[in-house]
Amino acid sequence: MRVLARRVVTGRLVVSTRPPRLHRLQASSLFVTALPVPTLASALPSTGSRASSSSSSAAGVPDAVPLVVALDLDECLVHSTNFVFGSGVSAPGDFRQHEVRPDIVEGDRGVEKFKLQMSGGATCTVIKRKGVDEFLKACSSDFETYIFTAGTRLYAEPLLDILDPERLLAGRLYRDDCSALRGLPGHQDQYLKDLSAIAKRAGRHGQDLARIVLVDNNPLSFICNPRNGVPVPHFLGDPDDVLPKVLELLRRLGKSSEDVRPHLHDMYALEDRVSKLQAKMLHGRKSPSNECDMDQISRL
Repeated sequence: MRVLARRVVTGRLVVSTRPPRLHRLQASSLFVTALPVPTLASALPSTGSRASSSSSSAAGVPDAVPLVVALDLDECLVHSTNFVFGSGVSAPGDFRQHEVRPDIVEGDRGVEKFKLQMSGGATCTVIKRKGVDEFLKACSSDFETYIFTAGTRLYAEPLLDILDPERLLAGRLYRDDCSALRGLPGHQDQYLKDLSAIAKRAGRHGQDLARIVLVDNNPLSFICNPRNGVPVPHFLGDPDDVLPKVLELLRRLGKSSEDVRPHLHDMYALEDRVSKLQAKMLHGRKSPSNECDMDQISRL
């Protein structure tokens, strides 16, 4: 899909002050390679103190509500390549969301990789983002953590069995849990992530998203709930230090009882940055087949 960024962000932090154009959604203007500690410190409550019960109540969040973390899979935690299709599978879209990706990653880039065997004889090579094992263990220990992927269960379930062999994650959500957008002119079917699905899994009211965070690399993933998003750069096989910085942010958010959405909006302004993408994807369309909050989208 052409609106998705092709480039991997490298170098110093670059955050645009203006929303990017839809047809030029540059990685450098939406995704960051480092979470800026000064911005983080000023945007979030102090780690040494919790907000008072009165201020928490005023914000609509009860005191000490645990943070729920939803993690994307592909190009966020891992990058899969070198697919060999098996019986009943004829295209990459049978495994993952349609995005612009290199088909084959060559050479040894100093990152860990393994061969994934799927049912039906399909295989692929999975490259792990630097520090992903430690990151998943820390997230599972510190927060109620879910994987939320637009990939199919056929592909993602055996992959997660390897990434999370002890089943530390609170749950796994697959393509069937996303909101499908079908019949887009000139585009493959797309799958949106509505965090109300995570809220229900976590035993919260369907629209109680105040203490839920989505970590993802794909702009489409933030269309339903842009104020809950933590954007990260695409991972395509090169080692980086993104995950420890994401964990730092999550721990800061976790130590507060406040609504995460104002803080994340101040940091990333995703609501503004994906508004044109929302308009293009959803203009004149009815609600997707799941429960993506179309009232919220229509306001943007």
